[in-house]
Amino acid sequence: MIKSNTLALVRDLLITKTIEAGELSEGGKKIDPWRIPVEKVIVRIDREWSALGRMPNLYEIVWLGPCIPANWPHGVQ
Repeated sequence: MIKSNTLALVRDLLITKTIEAGELSEGGKKIDPWRIPVEKVIVRIDREWSALGRMPNLYEIVWLGPCIPANWPHGVQ
């Protein structure tokens, strides 16, 4: 239930262009976004979470951060 609720929340935040998903850039000052559609972001998080076989630690799978809608990297929804 935690996983499904988390994925639903992340999906909603991505679709509303509130956040972007990706990896921490070199130097650790910003997010290097995954330039893939929202559903592929969710599939990737789900797959990597399942592969861990446990609850992930903060930022172990994905970095989430605020996004300027004009620069939103996750394609047209």
